[in-house]
Amino acid sequence: MMHWRRNKAWFLKLTIILMFCTSALYISLPALKDIPTNNQIRHTDCDKSHPKKAYQTQSTRRCLTKMSNDSCKTCLNGWSGKDCGIPPHPSHVTITERDEPCYIVQATIVNHEIDILKIKIDNSLPYTDELIVIEGDKTFALEPKSFLCKTHEKELSSLIKLRQLHVHIKTTDKHSWDVQNEMRLGNSNLHNFYKDIPLNSLVIFTDLDDIVRPEVLHFLKYYNSSPYPTGVEWDTFLFGFFFLDSVLYNPSSFGTIFQSPLDIRGQPKTWTIPKGGWHCRWCFTIEDIQFKLKSSPYVDLPRIADNPKMMKPYVIYDHILKGKWFLGKKRIPRIEPQDIPINTPIYLRSYDWWIKHPPRKTA
Repeated sequence: MMHWRRNKAWFLKLTIILMFCTSALYISLPALKDIPTNNQIRHTDCDKSHPKKAYQTQSTRRCLTKMSNDSCKTCLNGWSGKDCGIPPHPSHVTITERDEPCYIVQATIVNHEIDILKIKIDNSLPYTDELIVIEGDKTFALEPKSFLCKTHEKELSSLIKLRQLHVHIKTTDKHSWDVQNEMRLGNSNLHNFYKDIPLNSLVIFTDLDDIVRPEVLHFLKYYNSSPYPTGVEWDTFLFGFFFLDSVLYNPSSFGTIFQSPLDIRGQPKTWTIPKGGWHCRWCFTIEDIQFKLKSSPYVDLPRIADNPKMMKPYVIYDHILKGKWFLGKKRIPRIEPQDIPINTPIYLRSYDWWIKHPPRKTA
């Protein structure tokens, strides 16, 4: 009798243990299932990727109106929604609000263009959680250079969470596109370099002279979209925000941390957000234009830097005044800057500034 009671007690204990283990396994399975693999990453999962405390910026939703208007009654140029935060979009696109803000990472390649980088940062806040600047130890012409962002690290880091990705160029063939491919990380992706970036982050990879509108960043942070946009349509400018070109420019720019910048650029387009940013070509000082021309790859022909006359400051200045590209006959129409990025330096927003500041012809 005692033997049976001992067996019964042992059997009850075993049953309880098995029930507990089964329940624990049942509870844990959904958590395991929720961990995405590389090909399961979707931007619409951004709001599920990590808790609020993981966000680096204190993002604040606001009314995106022409005037300060808390009632959000006057939306910007075709935008809609209770906060005027939804851009114009095709009829087949479905847009819903996120449960949590999406973690946004911007990445760009830097050569020497600190002024335009600051504009990019100023227009990213407060909707970009971090910025990754990719900088090589050589120019596209394979000339040695220092890591310029490191010199400005203190100032830039005070504006935004900044990561610097230094690329040590391996190619020696200056008559190829290899150096650009290396700067765009080849087959590598941001997850290879930064394991702590949330898996479902939205990565925005753009050239340095591409500045995404704050309204677009606000939309990406607080709204889901199906299908997801692959980029924006840029308003294209030349030399400053006073020459507006009619060229349509809309490369793919939105991706995940499991895509390389080259993959993001090459992905098939779904839809793009109209008037989603500013693309400002050759928007530099004369000295910086000269430096960029000297840094251009030898395979990009005809190479302006190989023509000493074209490199003269007064020749570059003449092109700026005429709104004319170096190798073309087309003159870009001049406009009065109105809708331009915030904190734009005066030489990029005032045509009159250039008239008053000609270079010395003997230079």
